[in-house]
Amino acid sequence: MTTLDRQRLDDLVRHVGARHAAALLGRIPRSLDGQCAELGAAREPASARLLAHRLKGLAATYGLPMVADTAARIEIAAVAGQSWSTDALLAAVAEGVGELRRYLVEIRNGAEITDPEAARRH
Repeated sequence: MTTLDRQRLDDLVRHVGARHAAALLGRIPRSLDGQCAELGAAREPASARLLAHRLKGLAATYGLPMVADTAARIEIAAVAGQSWSTDALLAAVAEGVGELRRYLVEIRNGAEITDPEAARRH
């Protein structure tokens, strides 16, 4: 599984522009950290399920499939009443945030975002 869905992020950049996308994506690491902390503190399965679901959605929306998948596993465990751990989630977030930060440097430095549809037409 990939850490960063560059296609999803490239689509965002094309849709809203590099400057706005960089500002938006720049807030994601703090949001992920906060949501991971909340999930780590959750003691009730219902709370853990809701927090994991929210984290899964954020990660999927902003191109972090490994984080989304790991959060989904925590959500499933909470629904089933099984124990859960955030260790794998924290590792996935750290890796995903690192990739996201590298991507942000690229778009802030003016890296060209390719249009896959245009590439197929040529």
